[in-house]
Amino acid sequence: MHQIHQVAGWKSDSKKTATHTIIAMPEKPARKVSEKSTKQEMLEAYQALVKQVEEKRAAELAPERRLEERRTEEAVKAATAVAPEGIDREIGHLKAEIGKMLADVSDRLASEASRFRSIQKAVESKESELKELYGIEKAAVSLAALIEAQSQKRSEFEQAMATERDRLQTEMDALRAD
Repeated sequence: MHQIHQVAGWKSDSKKTATHTIIAMPEKPARKVSEKSTKQEMLEAYQALVKQVEEKRAAELAPERRLEERRTEEAVKAATAVAPEGIDREIGHLKAEIGKMLADVSDRLASEASRFRSIQKAVESKESELKELYGIEKAAVSLAALIEAQSQKRSEFEQAMATERDRLQTEMDALRAD
């Protein structure tokens, strides 16, 4: 059976402030502690008193307060039960998002590599065209040099032929006059 006690609250100025009803649980009588008590006996007595004070505080709590504490405890239990599942789910979502991002980056890299290869081919094509044009220009310069050389040789040949014709003509005229 529970015992009901009336307790008065006191302030430091020793005036009575309020009266509280406390339901006390049946307790074992606290051991008497004396100067001759052992350390272990004192500790046990202290722990028994702490337990009694906690029980009294729990009994003093208003029903709303106890209900609120129960709700809080239930919410904490629910949160701790859900948290690992939520974390695992979030990790799964993050992995999926990271996978998508990596796939996008991979696609972009492949696209850019393809673009780079096509640009590289275009550069190589232009280089070969330039080499061909340079070769044509070089051949044209060589042809111009050959044409100039041929023109000089023809000029020299025509001069030599004119000189030789004049000499032969002079010789024929001299032979005819003789």
